[in-house]
Amino acid sequence: MERPLPEVLASQAEMIRRRGTTSAPMDDRALLKAFEGHLKQVEVWLKSKPETSVLRMQYHDVLRDPLRASQGIKEFLALPLDSKAMAAEVVPTLYRHRVRENISPAS
Repeated sequence: MERPLPEVLASQAEMIRRRGTTSAPMDDRALLKAFEGHLKQVEVWLKSKPETSVLRMQYHDVLRDPLRASQGIKEFLALPLDSKAMAAEVVPTLYRHRVRENISPAS
């Protein structure tokens, strides 16, 4: 599942806030840069594992068309899954952390 990193950061910040964790907040740009670096490391690692298949799905595409996404998962796994039941588990109203336009990686 690929989701815009600023949304991931906003979601995690909200989870931390709800937990009541009182750690010092990190700069959004530093966090974004760290996440981007980690994703690059994962990509390099995946490329080194030719025996590993990956199905990439865009978060917003799944929200827009959960049935199509679930059918894609079913085909990728080659399993007799219930695509309609899978699609019914996607709850678009839980999408609360939209992209924050003002975050960009430090150059």
